[in-house]
Amino acid sequence: MKIVFVLPRPYPYPVGGYKIVYDYADHLAENHEVTIYHVVNLPYSRSKKPSILKYIYFRLSGSIHFGWYTFRNPLRLKLCYDLPRIEACDCLIATAWSTAYVVQGVNAKKKFYLIQGYEIWGGEDAEKVFNSYHFDGITNITVSTFLKEKVEEYGGHRCIVAYNGIDLQKFHVTQPQNERTPKTVLMMYNRQFEKGAQDGITALSLVRAENPDIEVTFFGVEPAPQSIPSWIRYVCNPSPDELVELYNQHSIFINASHTEGFGLTIAEAMACGCAVATTDSGGCRDFAIHNQTALLSPVQDPEQLAENIMILLKSRTYREKLAKVAWKKIQNFSIENARRCFADCILRGDYGREQSGEKENR
Repeated sequence: MKIVFVLPRPYPYPVGGYKIVYDYADHLAENHEVTIYHVVNLPYSRSKKPSILKYIYFRLSGSIHFGWYTFRNPLRLKLCYDLPRIEACDCLIATAWSTAYVVQGVNAKKKFYLIQGYEIWGGEDAEKVFNSYHFDGITNITVSTFLKEKVEEYGGHRCIVAYNGIDLQKFHVTQPQNERTPKTVLMMYNRQFEKGAQDGITALSLVRAENPDIEVTFFGVEPAPQSIPSWIRYVCNPSPDELVELYNQHSIFINASHTEGFGLTIAEAMACGCAVATTDSGGCRDFAIHNQTALLSPVQDPEQLAENIMILLKSRTYREKLAKVAWKKIQNFSIENARRCFADCILRGDYGREQSGEKENR
């Protein structure tokens, strides 16, 4: 079977949504002919257009995914500056709202739209995003219940849910929660406004006012910005092994995002045994349950996030209990289940039941 994925331009650093698509494509390539198109200049997006010079650089670099993801199986990676001429295929899959406009104009036996986020940020045209949920002949697949509800809220076609998954062989506990330094907090930094980094810094500043001995670490794909206070350690672009080590070195993981399609880093932190304080950012609700697997606070409310962090700091017993229940919950969201569910959706049209690794593991 010929399967084609269409993505926006490539990035030189790890991006969660791209990682999921690459993994699904890689898995399908074991038994099918798979092609991935990266389209540099999508005409429907308001995002800043890359220059033709950047496109030439991508071409000359010889590796459009810049080596941060290693494919296990042979597949075709194609880089196009403008809209590609996609050959006839059995399954055609959009992976972002702007690529849904590409897919809806191409003939294919089956077409899908993998919705991994609520993409109304970054100056994008909200109406165009909402319209992408309505294209005839395209089946919407969301990675969380939150996104399914959002698509249906705006009158989109019927959705099926195929939850994201994480590699539980890689993201696992190497240092038990009761052996970690108690007052250690970890957060992923992303400068995009909707990721709430400044809210996280504000919350941690409030916590530090009462707990001056707290140790805080941020990690991110970009060099440390000057806006980060000097008392926060910053780790730039950690390798997968280094990231697992970071999770296991910290007792608490926090997330201050305004919106998450799923919340991969939250899931990874839980799998590595962290106690989690997070905003109620949407996609994480499938596994981040308040007072059971995490402490949730309203988005853009750093004061309440700070209160939740201090609850975790003050009670070792509660922190360990929360982390233990979270670890058990996240075992239902393995990458193996996610691959199988996604493949069921596009290959066999298995739409009659909710696609959920969680339900299959019950």
